[in-house]
Amino acid sequence: MITQHESDAGVLANTDTPKVRTRRSWKRKLLYAFVVVVLLALIAVGGVIGYFVVQEHRSPSGKVFVQTDKGKVQLSVVQTVVAPPTAAAAELDLSNPTPPTEIKIASIGLDSQTFLMSHDVPKTPVAGWLYGSAMPGTKGNTVFYGARAGAAAVFEKIDQLQSGDQIIVRGGDIGYVYQGTSIQEGAANDTQLLLPTEKSVVTLITDAGQWDDSLGGYTKRLVVRANYVTAESWEGN
Repeated sequence: MITQHESDAGVLANTDTPKVRTRRSWKRKLLYAFVVVVLLALIAVGGVIGYFVVQEHRSPSGKVFVQTDKGKVQLSVVQTVVAPPTAAAAELDLSNPTPPTEIKIASIGLDSQTFLMSHDVPKTPVAGWLYGSAMPGTKGNTVFYGARAGAAAVFEKIDQLQSGDQIIVRGGDIGYVYQGTSIQEGAANDTQLLLPTEKSVVTLITDAGQWDDSLGGYTKRLVVRANYVTAESWEGN
């Protein structure tokens, strides 16, 4: 019969403890290392995705076509800077056009953020910048759509605009100033107003006429056109 003394039991019980602790310590270190690697990978992927999102916003890569009576016309974001008729302040750098982020029309109390719009119209009260149309301050047609009624209404007062009223579009820290030249109603399926132009213009589009269930929309469009006249610091707006 073997008798184990209390002192011996203590020695025997503690014999493997350092090894167990060492194994557990390595497991924890490996787990921590794995978590760190995963987190770094997620951060890297997020950074890459964020970069391409910004680049896509600055220069959309998708193709947008407008169907006309002469066939399809592809829209592409023009970045050819044009000098405004009225010289801008010397300190403004107009050489690097950027997408619009805000639009203001003081005469009707409009001040709206903008939203990059493709086929889906804005669901909130913001002005949708048509994917593929020109950036502000560049050669071409900068097109915005805004609802005139409902929860997303933002252009509900543009029928009150008059020739000569100013429309200011923000791009970066610059306010690109356009002057209204025309306001008229047209057919809902008139796509000519979306096409590129030789001059730098802004086109504002909203709903008009009556709702037609068969069309799934309004029968007409209210269209405002304005020409680029100058640029100024956005801070003053």
